[in-house]
Amino acid sequence: MMLHAQQANVNLDYNPHKDTEGLIPFSAPLNSPEVHDDQTVTFRLNAPNAGKVELNPGAIHTILDLGREPLAFSKGEDGIWTLTIGPLPADIYAYHLRVDGVQIADPNNSYAAFTAMPPYSQLVVHGDGP
Repeated sequence: MMLHAQQANVNLDYNPHKDTEGLIPFSAPLNSPEVHDDQTVTFRLNAPNAGKVELNPGAIHTILDLGREPLAFSKGEDGIWTLTIGPLPADIYAYHLRVDGVQIADPNNSYAAFTAMPPYSQLVVHGDGP
C-alpha cells in the first residue's frame, strides 16, 4: 500500500518536486528532491556528523548510464550534503540514500513507499504536458 503525505509545492500540473512557490514541503527541514526547469534534480540532506552520503545505485543510475557505483554527495560548511544529477527523462523514480553505509529513505521527501524491502523515496520528474 502506498500512502502520500501532503506536499507544500503541489500545483495543477502535478509536479510535486518542482519548487514553484519557494516553499519547503510540509514538515521537511530541506527541499529535497528538487526538480529544476532543465529536469536536473538536486538532493539535499542535513547530516553534519556524517562522514559520507551517497545516492544508492538504482533506476536513476541506469537511465543516466552511471554504472552500479553510488554517487557521492558534497558536504557544505553548514553540514548540508548536496548532489545534483541529470537531466532525467519524465518519469517516477524510486531511490535510496546511503549515510555512512546505512541505506535510508530520504527524510525530506514525503513521497515514500515500501514493498518487500526497506522504505524507499519516490521522485516525480514531470514532462512538458499531461
